[in-house]
Amino acid sequence: MCDEPSVVSAFAGCTHGTSVQLWTVQGVGHVFAFTDALVPDAVGFLLAHPQR
Repeated sequence: MCDEPSVVSAFAGCTHGTSVQLWTVQGVGHVFAFTDALVPDAVGFLLAHPQR
């Protein structure tokens, strides 16, 4: 996902086909700098889950 170790937690059971994921990047604060390495994963998630 990016240069830092990370954990993606997905949550099931949401209504109306909603997907929820929590992306936790280890070793950084609450706000971190998005890097070019993160862009493909973030954009891929958004494109796979369009707003309805």
